[in-house]
Amino acid sequence: MLYVRFVPLALNQWSVFVPVQSAKPIARVKRRLDGQFVARSTAGHTLSREVVAACLDFIEDRERKQAA
Repeated sequence: MLYVRFVPLALNQWSVFVPVQSAKPIARVKRRLDGQFVARSTAGHTLSREVVAACLDFIEDRERKQAA
């Protein structure tokens, strides 16, 4: 099991950390003006399947909360 931490940066923006790998964020999740969420890896980082799955779960949870 992989521990992924999402840290809020600003309204509708989060940094993604995998504490075992790095003290720097490995990706950023952002809500665009059209309401869609986008996750992008930071420079020098490659996202594993587990991290991508965690980001997708996080995004789906945020979308559900906004729809409610």
